[in-house]
Amino acid sequence: MRIPVALVVGVAAVVLTTLVAQWQAVVALVTGAVVAGATQVVVEVWKRRKVQLVDNANRVLDRVVSQFPRKYRDHLASSLRYIDQKGLATIGEVNPDLDDVYVDVSIASMAPHQADAGMLPGGLKDPMERRDLAHFLDQPVPAVLAVVGVPGSGKTTLLRHTARSICQQPKGRRRSVPILLYLRDHVDAIAEDKTILLPVLVRESLGRLAASEPIGWFGDQLADGHCVVLLDGLDEVAGQRNRRLVAAWVERQTTQYPHNDFVITSRREGILDAPIHGAQQLQTRRFTQAQVRRFVNRWYLAMERVSSNDEGVRQRAKAAADDLLSKLDSAPGLADFTANPLLLTMIANVHKYRGALPGSRTNLYSEICQVMLWRRQEAKNLPTGLSGDKKEQMLRGLAYRMMKAGVGEFKRAAVLEEFNATLRKLSTSLTAEDVVTDVSSNGLLIEREEGLYTFAHKTFQEYLAARYINENALGDELVYQVDDAYWEETILLYTTMAAADDVIRACLASGSANALSLALKCLEQRDILELEPDVRDELAALLTIERFDQASAHQRRTTATILAHRYTMSWAHPRRGVRIAPRPVPADIYRVFELEQGRTGEGDAVGACGGMSGARAEQFCRWFNDLLDSDQAYRLPRRVELDNQATSDLDDCLVWVKDEAVGVWARHGKPHLVTRVDLFSALRHDLQHLPTVFLLLVLYAYRVHVTSGPQLSKDALAELSEVLGAALRIARSAGDDRVLVPLIGRLERVVKALEENRQWGTDLAEIAKETFGKVPQAGPLLSASSWDEAHIGRPFVTALLTFSSALKPAPVRKFIDALADESELAAWEEWDAPPEALAGLLRAVLTRLAKAFRTEPWPLRAITLLASLRPLVEAENPAVGPKEARLARLVCFGLSTFTKSDTNDLALRLLDVAAGFTLLERRTDGTADSRETIVLVADWSKITHDAG
Repeated sequence: MRIPVALVVGVAAVVLTTLVAQWQAVVALVTGAVVAGATQVVVEVWKRRKVQLVDNANRVLDRVVSQFPRKYRDHLASSLRYIDQKGLATIGEVNPDLDDVYVDVSIASMAPHQADAGMLPGGLKDPMERRDLAHFLDQPVPAVLAVVGVPGSGKTTLLRHTARSICQQPKGRRRSVPILLYLRDHVDAIAEDKTILLPVLVRESLGRLAASEPIGWFGDQLADGHCVVLLDGLDEVAGQRNRRLVAAWVERQTTQYPHNDFVITSRREGILDAPIHGAQQLQTRRFTQAQVRRFVNRWYLAMERVSSNDEGVRQRAKAAADDLLSKLDSAPGLADFTANPLLLTMIANVHKYRGALPGSRTNLYSEICQVMLWRRQEAKNLPTGLSGDKKEQMLRGLAYRMMKAGVGEFKRAAVLEEFNATLRKLSTSLTAEDVVTDVSSNGLLIEREEGLYTFAHKTFQEYLAARYINENALGDELVYQVDDAYWEETILLYTTMAAADDVIRACLASGSANALSLALKCLEQRDILELEPDVRDELAALLTIERFDQASAHQRRTTATILAHRYTMSWAHPRRGVRIAPRPVPADIYRVFELEQGRTGEGDAVGACGGMSGARAEQFCRWFNDLLDSDQAYRLPRRVELDNQATSDLDDCLVWVKDEAVGVWARHGKPHLVTRVDLFSALRHDLQHLPTVFLLLVLYAYRVHVTSGPQLSKDALAELSEVLGAALRIARSAGDDRVLVPLIGRLERVVKALEENRQWGTDLAEIAKETFGKVPQAGPLLSASSWDEAHIGRPFVTALLTFSSALKPAPVRKFIDALADESELAAWEEWDAPPEALAGLLRAVLTRLAKAFRTEPWPLRAITLLASLRPLVEAENPAVGPKEARLARLVCFGLSTFTKSDTNDLALRLLDVAAGFTLLERRTDGTADSRETIVLVADWSKITHDAG
């Protein structure tokens, strides 16, 4: 059956229409659902983001309105304003500002295992470089620094000052937000949550200020790299496990916030036990002498300003600082202590509030032991284990045992044995291992090498041993040790705690240099009236030998020993290092030296010695070492050592020094200076007497006549007429000179004969004969006996005759021309050397001259004449008068005019010789300084002692 096309089309249209309607309905339904759903999503998103957007807006508003950055910096700077003196045994009523007192300790690159372990300088070399911490901070590449330092070396103060400086000057810094945390305060928080972040700990340290921090401010500053994170005291974290835990936490923070500077401080043991990987290792440097002086002056000025602010503040502060510094200079046993900032602060406090140093030396050592063993730990709320007095008791026994063994180091087993013996008497659960760990972390007892322990400074061993001897009534043992320098400091410290009579009796009975020195040092610590009468009288008798030249050799030797020890006891370090005496050797000691050398002492034996040669100064050093039996420990200083010496007592001294050779040092000026002007003036002065110049001119004219004969060229006649005309003018101006006046008539006839071209040679020969006593010949003319000594003297005439004895007139003429032109001396500058340097120079010059002039007759004669002066300058104290000085000057100057063109250096050395004789002449007549003195250096740097 066929279906109509129309029907099919109609049905299709109906179906299509239905489908379109349904699709539209579906699309409408879907669109409505989508819109409704999207609206719901937007509503939900808004609900969720509204809180975050509001929080962010609040954070921005808080940062603008709260001014927290300024409040935080002010808070941190205020908390760091004063010096931290917590734990010190002596503290005054005022505490100076850190900014007023701070002296930068400086740091240098050094691996921790190379650094000193004790609180005082050890045997390791101090690094040459000196940088401040700021040098390593705020650089384009962020730094992670591990600053290692001994106890009391200023690590904490360095961080406090750095934080305060950044607070006060944040502008222009890339990292302008300081964060300072003391790691010991956050151990529990880190142990409880190893993932805890730095901002959390910072907030914990702020107290009430933390509430005003804009949300996430510290985290944002760290994330943006704006911070300098200062983490103090890794070594103060108790227990190895906790230290490593904290070190690992620090490493995580440097990784979490990599764009910031990090500085972590620790003692050597702490950083070795728990290293910070990736950190640059630095070490604090000890104070130099200049820094010690700067600190003391600043400290006293700050203390006086706090107390009062009148016009006399600076004057009082300067006087107090000078007093302390002078006492430190005279107490070398304390010199090493001043290199440590903490101990220097303690010394300054003790000086101000407890009296003078070094009389309070024992008290000072006691305070140091207290502070290092327990006071500082208590002030920082750190566990102390045993009580402080028990720790010290154990160390006293150890120190005594080491002294008895004559050693400065003990193996770990011996230390544990000693501590176990004491622990058995105490009610404690601590083991000897615990005590070793405790006391070796405080800087008094240190592990210098693995398993080998020593006290940080020999003084602590000596002090603690003296305390042990006193408390256990063992003083009788010390009378057998008075000859042993190893026990000296222990005995001295003991006599500050107990009577000194028995010790001094033992010293006097011994009579050795060491024993007598010890007796005097004991006396210095005590009033002589405190001694029993027999001891006092015997000791006084040794000190009253006033006239050395009338004393026996034994008396002089004994007195010299006492005087020498008294001189050195106030400055010479007894064990190690180099120390320069603050003042020259006393004249009374030098007088004994001269008498023992067979020389008669002259003048009063008071004040400082002076006027000796450098050779005598070296000889004195050898005698002094022999006197004290000190194994050549005392020597002349080096020039650079005196340049660096701050003691003003030497500023006006001329001091013998020895580097490659012996010389003279002066802080101001050049003590042995003869300038070009000085030398030329002396040469002119040599010729200022008219007869001298007249003689030269006549000699020159006569040589022209002898060598040329009567038939002279026109030029030669003109030159001869000019020379004799000058001689005539001199003779006429000589007044009533009894030598020249009779020659005027004859000289006038010679000049007239020359003008008229008549015979004149006979008259000139007669003039020469009358002048010299006989007619000069072509050879050497040594006869000058008839020349008036009042005019010039035989040596000078001999020099002139030698110069004029050549067959040609050139030498004399060249010599006269050179004297007329000061530019001949232009290449020569000055002579600045001690007189004794002239002897070696003269020998060298004579040798070179002999090689330069082997065949020429007149230079050989001049060299012989110059050599005749050699014994004079090689004498112990050469006395050069005008005659010898003139002879040397004219011979050297004359020879220099002929060596200059060929060997300029030889010409200059000849002028050096001339200047040297000029200096000797001045020294002889008293117009030049001759106060050279001896300043000794105690150099124990190369001497090893069994005591270590």
